[in-house]
Amino acid sequence: TEEGVRYLERAYEMSSSPENMSTLAQFLDISDEGKQSSNFTKLRALELAKKGLAAYQAQKRNDEPYHAVVVAQIAFGLNNVKEARAAVNELAANHPDLMVTHLYLAVLAAHDEYRVWRKIRLSEDHEERARLLHTYLDRWPRGYFSKRATTEERELDERFYSAGMTEIHGLRSYLRAFPRGVHAEQA
Repeated sequence: TEEGVRYLERAYEMSSSPENMSTLAQFLDISDEGKQSSNFTKLRALELAKKGLAAYQAQKRNDEPYHAVVVAQIAFGLNNVKEARAAVNELAANHPDLMVTHLYLAVLAAHDEYRVWRKIRLSEDHEERARLLHTYLDRWPRGYFSKRATTEERELDERFYSAGMTEIHGLRSYLRAFPRGVHAEQA
């Protein structure tokens, strides 16, 4: 494939079309005979793919998902969620019915869900943890961690209320953390 990449590099030098940029980017991202592409090569591939997508968009065309798919694929491989999300948004806007669009949207949804869950797990502040649990359950009521989040929210609600139920400050703090909590009306 090294020879193939040389030909693609030459084609790109001769004509920097969106197709040449995206195809070269895709081949740079592919590992060669079991060897992993270097991070520098992968970053170059991402920049070329983004350039190819931008050149394609500049032509006022959106009939072909290839360029956005290449950007998303490379960005996901680099764990660059920002660039992947931008490419997936492009796919969702112009190619909402493609299987790859749904796949990438699902990957992003799982990433977003886990990111909030991880913040919950790492939060040591009870009010912040309660707010994050509420956010998680609002956004993902049937999410992967929803049963654990519901249990934890109930336990935290009870502990929070019990700890502050004798003082005005404690009740205000409870209401800030659990505006729709089990004891909100009593507080």
